[in-house]
Amino acid sequence: MISGSLPVGALGTPEDKTVPELLPQASTTHTYDFKVTKTGTITIPPAKVTYYDEEGRLYEESSSGATVTVVGTPALEVTHSVNPPEAKVGEEVEVSITITNTGDGTADNVRVTFTPPMGLEPKEGQPTTVTLGRITPGQKKMPKFYLIANESGEITIPGDSIVIEYSDEMGETRTATSAASQTLKVSKPISPVALAMVLVIVLLIVAVLIAGRGKRPKVAEERPPAPPPEEAPRIPVTRRAPAPPLRTGPRPGGLPSRTRPRGLPQRKK
Repeated sequence: MISGSLPVGALGTPEDKTVPELLPQASTTHTYDFKVTKTGTITIPPAKVTYYDEEGRLYEESSSGATVTVVGTPALEVTHSVNPPEAKVGEEVEVSITITNTGDGTADNVRVTFTPPMGLEPKEGQPTTVTLGRITPGQKKMPKFYLIANESGEITIPGDSIVIEYSDEMGETRTATSAASQTLKVSKPISPVALAMVLVIVLLIVAVLIAGRGKRPKVAEERPPAPPPEEAPRIPVTRRAPAPPLRTGPRPGGLPSRTRPRGLPQRKK
């Protein structure tokens, strides 16, 4: 019977194998699987073999142990963004890429290649491929590419325009791309002629406003009404009855005589 055991930290259940008979010069193989839970060097315990000879005597043998180096698997998560999200033809835009190793293995020889879509071209002197070297588990790197917008409209930067190549700890080459696309809105710049026309219109409006303000009639300032003059105190006036008219008539000696007003007593002679 052949039986094996698991190394420390491994998961699984090894099964024993029973061989009814093993002839001279014959061989047999026993295989069992297990899953490791950490990276590094793992020691596999020896397997045990028990058997009986033709006379019924029991024997026990053990295999030599084995060591296995367990390496992690890198996993690069890639996203990208465009800054600014809106630009004019001829202006510079920045494509920023974020690469995060979410795996448990190291990514070596990391290289990023960016293929600009139609409407964007690399800024003079700027490469489209950069080498980042090594990215360990949990580490993040952010390469940037600088471009010039040369066409107006909505420009889509797809995720597969960014390709990351790297090697795992076994030396195998792997690739990754960005998760989603990004959109850049590019508008046409204002021409010098249109800008000059706008300035002329603004100056004309300002001139009209200034001229209209100068011709505006002056409005007399409203003054508060003057208070009414104070009335002079009234002095009571006593009216007298008018004197009766004088009557004239002949008097002795040819002189006119005066007649007293009626109601007045005559003077005695």
